[in-house]
Amino acid sequence: MLEKLSPVFNGVRYSIPPPTYCPECREKRRLTLRNERSIYNRKCDKTGKEILSLYSSDKPYTIYDEDVWWGDSWDPQDYGRDFDFSRPFFEQFKELMAVVPRRCMNRTGMNENCSFAALCMGCRNCYMGSTLINSEDVYYSTRVFMSRDCVDCYISGESELLYECIGCGYCYACAFCHDSMNCRNSYLLEDCRNCNNCIACKNLVGKEYHIYNEPVSKGEYEKFLETMRADGYESERDKFNEWKLKFPCGSSQQVESDNATGEYLEGAQNCYHCFEVIHGAQDTRYTQFAGMQCKDLMDCTMAGMNAQLLYEVQGCAEIHNSAFSSYSRGYNLLYCESACNACNNCFGSIGLKKESYLIFNKKYKKEEYEKLVPKIIEHMKKTGEWGEFFPIDMSPFAYNETNAQDLFPMTKDEVEQKGWRWKEEEITIPDVEKVINGSDLPRVIDDVPDDVLNWAITCEATSRPFKIVRQELDFYRKMKLPLPRLHPDERHRLRMPLRNPHRLFNRKCKKCKSEVVTSYAPDRPEIIYCEDCYRAAVYVGQTQSV
Repeated sequence: MLEKLSPVFNGVRYSIPPPTYCPECREKRRLTLRNERSIYNRKCDKTGKEILSLYSSDKPYTIYDEDVWWGDSWDPQDYGRDFDFSRPFFEQFKELMAVVPRRCMNRTGMNENCSFAALCMGCRNCYMGSTLINSEDVYYSTRVFMSRDCVDCYISGESELLYECIGCGYCYACAFCHDSMNCRNSYLLEDCRNCNNCIACKNLVGKEYHIYNEPVSKGEYEKFLETMRADGYESERDKFNEWKLKFPCGSSQQVESDNATGEYLEGAQNCYHCFEVIHGAQDTRYTQFAGMQCKDLMDCTMAGMNAQLLYEVQGCAEIHNSAFSSYSRGYNLLYCESACNACNNCFGSIGLKKESYLIFNKKYKKEEYEKLVPKIIEHMKKTGEWGEFFPIDMSPFAYNETNAQDLFPMTKDEVEQKGWRWKEEEITIPDVEKVINGSDLPRVIDDVPDDVLNWAITCEATSRPFKIVRQELDFYRKMKLPLPRLHPDERHRLRMPLRNPHRLFNRKCKKCKSEVVTSYAPDRPEIIYCEDCYRAAVYVGQTQSV
């Protein structure tokens, strides 16, 4: 795979050496370049306009408003420079990172009323969300696609009216559901398919009016739902989380996949140690969050559609024959960042738009480029840099501002012991009419006055203040859900462990004792079945506990 991914110049292949870090550390390193949720007020360094940005004002970078960055008022080649063979590559690249303008929120395409959303594309009326695609009225959610009216969701798509749902698709009016598809008007589901009007069920297929996997009448269902709402859903959520442990989990969630190991795979062919890989990815290793038409990838994170022949990239789409790059599109890109919109044959460059044959943002003729890049690679071999992704200490963000903290959480002491940066939370009480503790909020949404929009709510876990916006309040009332009592960041933090980690373990099927590879650690309480035993349990004896 590495030989296949190694670049070729003038008929000579410059082999990528074997990795020096384990797969988990390589993924962590890539994720430190990705901030999706830490948003700050600052000024555009071009216009002086007040903007929202993924970069706090104390960071030594040049930050432009999205419209300014995409406009023609500046030229990335103005920052071009010669490569200095007396110094390491990464040292010089870090200096270039500090001066080339960066996008404030990394949005792409047409977005309307989404100034508080980061890394979104084709969205409308989205607030405090990230990595949203073709969605509308989505709030406090991450990786939601082609959906509308969703709040506090994670990795869900083609759905409407979802609350606190994780890994759900084609669902309508559901809350507190995990890994469920084609369900409607349901609550507290896990691994359910084609279910309507069900509460607290696991492993059900094609059922209606069920509670704890048992059939009930419509009247019984509605009475139970009203009782659960009056209690604020809390006690039932606790009960369900304990009850569901009696039922088996499949060792790996794979759909129409062949010769694949990993978790949350759909249409994956010949994929090894991959996670969240969908829509027919092929011949891929150690990759996470890969999209449509991906092929021949190794060590890639957030590789979007039509990505092929890639090694050690993150946040890239429509990219080919490239390595060691971030937020880029094009082909033959090496060690590039934000090389957008059909860039090709660029090395060590930043902030490009429709450019080719650039090294450190300096333009070269094709023959000059193909002669100089191999010399730089040979220099990087001597410094030990060739074949390595950007080191964590080069990240523009503190560790706890990035996705690395989501998937590989560390304490402040652990981060600082490694010499990485940590950013302290800044707690300020907004100018409001009233401050109320989250634990003192009414448990039933009907008891919440409109004045709550003028209050500050202090998180009952962290004491950080937060506010409710009008669209949120309307959503909670429509869905008959209680107001959240935790800060959005705390809610997000608690959601992360509910999605299985990007790690694999060897275990045995509880039923047939066959060997399985699973993302469920051996010390976890869930009962794990191999694929055959799980299918038999779900589709034949689906109401039976173990």
